[in-house]
Amino acid sequence: TRIVDNLGGSLFKITSPVNSSTRVDLLISDIGIYGNGVGVGFEDNCGTFITLRNVYIGNFDTNVILDQSEVVLIDDCIFEDAVTQCIWITNGADRTAGANTEVSNQIKIRNCQISGGNRLTPILVRDDGGYSHSYVGNNWNGGVVQLWLTSGKGFSVIGGNEMEGAVD
Repeated sequence: TRIVDNLGGSLFKITSPVNSSTRVDLLISDIGIYGNGVGVGFEDNCGTFITLRNVYIGNFDTNVILDQSEVVLIDDCIFEDAVTQCIWITNGADRTAGANTEVSNQIKIRNCQISGGNRLTPILVRDDGGYSHSYVGNNWNGGVVQLWLTSGKGFSVIGGNEMEGAVD
């Protein structure tokens, strides 16, 4: 299945009360989500229990935003051709006013292809912190910075991540 966003907003967006852990029990799988260089492909604000499996998301300003998200599994996915970043894990008030710090936690990204694609994507994954974020067995291609980690506790980059072709 293929979904194309021609409007440029947030194609899939889940919004829960700020500083909450709202159980959303979301599984998105086996789908392609295509943008037009603006907006966000998938965005969660304060949701818990989220899985993206075998999903393609490409050609948005930011392909995925996880803002105060908890217990997230991103598995066997492809993210590419983002204008600003492929994945942004926010922490605190970076994006949402009044958001507490260190709420984004238990986030695992594994066995994914994360690529600048045909663009010179500035940051492939921007992780602004939280607790227990792991990157396992991913293939990183291109971009200026492939993985930007700041102010978190319990980051792990393990299991044969292949990082190639970064500009910086």
